[in-house]
Amino acid sequence: MLCMKRTLILYYSFEGNSEWAATCLAEKLGEQADIERLIVRREPPKRGFFKFLIGGRSAIKGIDPGLNELTLNPADYQQIVLFFPIWAGTFAPAIGALLKKYPLEGKTVHLVASSASGSEGRAFDNIAAALNGSKIASSVCLRLPGSNRAEAEEKLSQLADALKA
Repeated sequence: MLCMKRTLILYYSFEGNSEWAATCLAEKLGEQADIERLIVRREPPKRGFFKFLIGGRSAIKGIDPGLNELTLNPADYQQIVLFFPIWAGTFAPAIGALLKKYPLEGKTVHLVASSASGSEGRAFDNIAAALNGSKIASSVCLRLPGSNRAEAEEKLSQLADALKA
């Protein structure tokens, strides 16, 4: 019988907050987890008004940005940790593209959002609906993790402990 690996950390990061947090968790888990960044083909501009207009519109409308193939297969893991920024009160389009391309049905999923606004409730509700058939084991919101590293690291340590159990 093929032994399934325990934890896969998948993250999408636009400004670096989710990347920092995902890497921090991966370091806390060591060899117990693998990590991979979601790479999209089309991203909004990095600066200015159109960053928010195009990024927010694509998140609200669920526009698929085109996701590059993953090198790790989520089907090979028992639990998945999804790191994502909150855009316009919902999850970033890269996560929607991931769920279309790699259904996580039957997986235990942990959600970690980074947010500047504190609007994680609707984002978690939206992703729960998109994760039909998956068990959401935990939802954590990191408020401005780049600025509040000590608070974020504490939450990530708690999540690491739960993942190891």
